[in-house]
Amino acid sequence: MRTENTDQILVRLSVRLLGLLALAAVVSVPSPLLWAMPANLDAASLAKYTCPKASSEGDKKRLAASLSVRTSDKNALACAADLRSQISMASPSDLDARIDALTSLAAYIDMVSTLKRFDLVRVNWAEYDLRLDRANKLAASMLPETRQAWPNDPSAIILTARIESAFAGPNDPEVTLAAIGELRRAIALDPKALHGEAQRLIGRKYLDLPPLFGGGTKQALVYLESARDIAPDDPRVRRYLTEAYDELGNRDAALGSLRSLAALTPQSSDYQLYADEWRMGEGLATRMGDTSLADQFASRRADLMREHPKLLLRKVAAVFGHGGDDPMTGTPQYRGEKTNSY
Repeated sequence: MRTENTDQILVRLSVRLLGLLALAAVVSVPSPLLWAMPANLDAASLAKYTCPKASSEGDKKRLAASLSVRTSDKNALACAADLRSQISMASPSDLDARIDALTSLAAYIDMVSTLKRFDLVRVNWAEYDLRLDRANKLAASMLPETRQAWPNDPSAIILTARIESAFAGPNDPEVTLAAIGELRRAIALDPKALHGEAQRLIGRKYLDLPPLFGGGTKQALVYLESARDIAPDDPRVRRYLTEAYDELGNRDAALGSLRSLAALTPQSSDYQLYADEWRMGEGLATRMGDTSLADQFASRRADLMREHPKLLLRKVAAVFGHGGDDPMTGTPQYRGEKTNSY
């Protein structure tokens, strides 16, 4: 008689549970499993935040600047976006103020969207949706004015396209394609605008966009290599290039890009970004079979997080037996993460 071990049982149950979810989606009937998903009843209060007061316009600028680099703190980034938008709206002809406002708003949207992606059980989705709704309203008040006042400024074009496309869902490819068109226009005006951000964004969008709508790794690679040349210190570009090279079967180039990611020196303006990308780097190195490189990522990330304990760990909770710490040993999914024991 054949017996199953614990892992086999968990896999079998997970497959069945996921199959039930898929069936519920197909027949458009709400699944009881989804009804049972825990929800945070304090979402509305958690989505609220109170920003520090500033007595003068100069103090407000300095306060916003100090808050904007606290990239592990959602409320700090929210306040930076609010303050800078107030400054910009009060001086509608000040391009630098508008760029600062859009930059902070884009950073806040990215941060909340990332928190939402890591919340696989959807416990805090209601809070994040409320935050994104507020950010979307702020964008709606600034983006049309930005287009009208600075229709051909490359930085304004890039940030407007970045924010608009951040709200595009999988069923909105036309929004993504329109953003790509605007980003290309910005590159034509100034290839080095915002330190190669347009090239990075286009590369990522081509990696994610289905081929049916013009996406593809080869198209992405052209822009990502350009972004790397302009911004060799951007860890996101290194990781995206690794994914692109690997998908195209160029293992040597993929590992080379991954090693360059591991060798980067973190910038104090965004330690969270490096911690996040090194987490991704560990996963990629593990999947590609380079355990030594995976250990390097894990070690550097753990050191960075010890030096800066307020950085977000990004640990994923276990869902249907997948992800999270090993329930028997407490071993983390990523070696650069803390375990349940400390």
